[in-house]
Amino acid sequence: MMNHAHHIVTNDRRYPTAPQSLNFVFSINEDYKRYWDAYYSLVPFLLLYATAVVDRLVSELIKFDPYSFSWREMERFLGLIFYMEKAGGSQQRKASKPVFKELTKLFTVKCKCGHHNALERADFKLLYDGGVLLCVKCTSQIHHYKEFQQKMVAFFNGGTASPSKTTTLDNT
Repeated sequence: MMNHAHHIVTNDRRYPTAPQSLNFVFSINEDYKRYWDAYYSLVPFLLLYATAVVDRLVSELIKFDPYSFSWREMERFLGLIFYMEKAGGSQQRKASKPVFKELTKLFTVKCKCGHHNALERADFKLLYDGGVLLCVKCTSQIHHYKEFQQKMVAFFNGGTASPSKTTTLDNT
């Protein structure tokens, strides 16, 4: 679309100008709908990327604690998945199931009540929408637990959080 916007006529086979047409000059309503669809399908990805770049640059200047930085990355990561599910419909939601299956393996957290919480899609949706992650048994907020925070930091720093190591930690 950018090449069409920059050139009245394009000969490139990947994005040719329609026969007897001048790019954007004599557009009709159907063309505008197509332009807006293309724009709105691209902008969310550009914004996610831009915020990731800005966060990375700022984190080089101002040292954040690793949890705060990873929390922002988690929000972007989950936001991308949920956006793609919404935009792509049932087919994309089906495609995201393996992602949540892997996240469930990585993010199993033992609550102070002793219950092992294997986080599922609904838990990640609640975390994304409301910033809340609750124990299924006692409803304690487990996203404040050091275990969850350490697993999240490891996940976003190229490591993996070991799903077999769960320990009860204070809710701090």
